[in-house]
Parts: sequence; structure tokens; C-alpha cells
Amino acid sequence: MRNLTKAIAPAVIADNEQAWLEQLAEEPDNATRKTRYRHPEIKAAIRDEAYNKCIYCESKLGHNTPGDVEHIKPSSTRPHLRFNWRNLGLACTECNRRKGVYDNDEIPFLNPFEDDVEARVLHYGPIMSWVNGDQAAEIAIRKLELHGYNREQLVIRKIERIHEVDRLMTLYQGCGNEVLKEMYYLQLIDMAELPSEFSGMVKSILERNGIL
Repeated sequence: MRNLTKAIAPAVIADNEQAWLEQLAEEPDNATRKTRYRHPEIKAAIRDEAYNKCIYCESKLGHNTPGDVEHIKPSSTRPHLRFNWRNLGLACTECNRRKGVYDNDEIPFLNPFEDDVEARVLHYGPIMSWVNGDQAAEIAIRKLELHGYNREQLVIRKIERIHEVDRLMTLYQGCGNEVLKEMYYLQLIDMAELPSEFSGMVKSILERNGIL
């Protein structure tokens, strides 16, 4: 989980948010009117701002791991935010399903666009945890099941990335050729950059090993 910057709202949602709400109020069961946040321009902007990754688990999304337009605060409890740009994000199907309709003003769900999530979550290999006493972070990690091995496929993919990082670190730390050493270093740094899959986990590994 990484801190993210919310992009500028696409014109299609900025210009139509209120009208869409009014039209939905006229026909609340109209499936087309309910899902206008899935407009291609909106989905493209949401994918771009999240680097085509789930905003929670950082899985890259594609044909094999489809993503959902996520309502950060559920539209079922906050219908006025159904088409609100700042309430939309990209989530993998697994995180979206586990998060469900959690909505609590006293302990809100972590929002990577507004919260300093990088200071509130911890990485232990493929497993995530939270800063002691941070109830919001604990709730988010537990609900998403990022703290154990229940999400087997996610854990396997993260372990594969760890093996790749370990291999490159070994090459980097044992290399006597300065040109190659720089290449290994840059590859490691790239894996810890925001667009890369599981970059929060990789960043923590590199920090613990004194590379970052």
C-alpha cells in the first residue's frame, strides 16, 4: 500500500456528477444510471492514477486479475458520493469484495489518496501489519486479509517478487564491476518505485538492507 495522489477529475464526471445523481433519483433501479462511474474515460483515469494497480494490495491488474471501480466510502451508505471523483479508486476484485461496505466515521478505512498509509502499515516479507495502536490500519489490513496466508495467490506472487529482489541484491552486493553494479542498483530502485507491483514491500526490503 502506497501513498497516492488523486488525479484531476475527467471532464465527463466533473461536468455530469450532479445531473447523474438527479437522473438516478428519478429511476433508482436503472442499472445504466447506477453505473455511470464505469464510463471508459473515468476508468482510464482511475487506472492511470493508480498505475494500473490495486490501491490496497498493489497487485497489477489485467486480463487475469480484473479490477473494479472502488467506492472508497460505500455508495450503498453514501449515495451522494456514488459519482464523486474523490471517492473512486481502483481495486482488485479480492480487495473490493473483502472491504465490502465498511463505513465508520470514527475509524475510517485507510484511504491511500488522503492518508499517510506508508507510515501506518508495515511489511514482513509477503505479510503486512500495522503500526501498534493504529486501529484504522489494523482494521484495513485485517479486512483485506493482507496479514496472513489466506490469500494464497497474492502471497505466492509477492514471494516470487521477493526472490527476484533477493537475487538482484546478491548480484549488487557481490559485484566488483561498477557498471554492472549501477545497473543492478537501478533495477532494484525501479522495483521500489510507485508504478511497480508490490513496490511498498520492495521498498521496505531495500530500506532494511541499507540500499534505500
